[in-house]
Amino acid sequence: ELVLGKVNVTFDEKPKENVIETSFSYLKQRLGSINLSDKEIQDIFESLNFKCETKDVNLTVTVPSYRSQFDLTIPDDLVEEIGRIAGYQNVEPLPFMVSCEVPQDKNEFRKLEHRLRKILSDAYQFMEVYNYAFQSEDDIELDRRYAKEPIRMQNSIAADLNCMRISPLTGLLKNVKKNQKEHDSLRFFELERIFVPKDLNNKEGGEESLPDERHFLSAVWAENEITNEKLVSFASMASDLVFRCGVHYNEQLPERIKEEIFHAGRAGQIKSLKDGKVLLKWGEINPRLLKKAGVKKRVLYFETFVGDLHKSQDGKSHYKRVPKFPAADFECTILTDIKEDFINIANTAGRPDPSKKEGDNTYVENLEYLTEYSGDPIPAGQKAVSLRVTWRNAEKTISHDELKNLQEDLVNRLSGAGYKLRS
Repeated sequence: ELVLGKVNVTFDEKPKENVIETSFSYLKQRLGSINLSDKEIQDIFESLNFKCETKDVNLTVTVPSYRSQFDLTIPDDLVEEIGRIAGYQNVEPLPFMVSCEVPQDKNEFRKLEHRLRKILSDAYQFMEVYNYAFQSEDDIELDRRYAKEPIRMQNSIAADLNCMRISPLTGLLKNVKKNQKEHDSLRFFELERIFVPKDLNNKEGGEESLPDERHFLSAVWAENEITNEKLVSFASMASDLVFRCGVHYNEQLPERIKEEIFHAGRAGQIKSLKDGKVLLKWGEINPRLLKKAGVKKRVLYFETFVGDLHKSQDGKSHYKRVPKFPAADFECTILTDIKEDFINIANTAGRPDPSKKEGDNTYVENLEYLTEYSGDPIPAGQKAVSLRVTWRNAEKTISHDELKNLQEDLVNRLSGAGYKLRS
């Protein structure tokens, strides 16, 4: 016979029973169209083995232990229980009471963004990419043109993504780095925002001020080798993009620029002749920067801020009737210093005047860069530049003698500026 000792209970902790403080008015408000009396609500709770105590308008509900672990902890959980028993099908769906405003008829800024996407993807065959709005400390070091210091996040999604983006370039360089082994040629563009911190010393800012969010469009064209022809083609593409956004070629002022991110002598910008605002920057990325980013290809890059393009649009139609009388062209080639900018040649030759209209006398309708060449038999340190000038008179056909005078005047102006005409 087996004899057992006395059973001792050592667990003296009481089972968990959640106590929820609420009121009948709170529960009824959230039940919506389900009309229940206080007595009916109390009966539902008691049928579920909940203990109810009322005092004035307050209601105290004690939840049994088997429902107190993770199930019923807040007043809204009680609303759920009442709705379950009373039947959710009895709740009449109603719209939220919010202010109703007439939607904006046209969002021109958004339309411009869609147009830019279509131009880059359809006309230029670039692929759109989506990058994080965050950067690492290493990314910040690559490009600080728009902000010396970024906004740093206290709870970043990753240790290497703790800064808000301050450059339109670095994300695209990462895309090139990840894909450079698989493809010889890469064309990416991104339409997003950078976050430029405001000056905290500015009285209009302050510690609580939000950063300046600037919408940008940036694009890269990565190849194993970038020839001068590709560089010229890329610059023409940049000018065409500005033209498609409403700024005529004759209203664009191209200039050469020097910035740390670009290869020396292989970068430029496009300004508006109306107000002098920079509309777009383009060029070949500096090899030293590419090495830091781990990119082994040569990269062409342009960037523009959508807000600047949007402001440059006047909203007017630039349609002109087809001219009744033909234009007259003249092509020539000049010798100049190998570092000479074409904009200087164009200014000397006489750039098109966008203010000219029908009824004006003979004027320069177009001035076009054709080609340039350096090497034998061109003397060292010089290059041959070919250009085409187009004249038009809206009132009559330009005569042979008049054309001859225009050509002589052009040659004399080029010669007077030190450009030698090449036969």
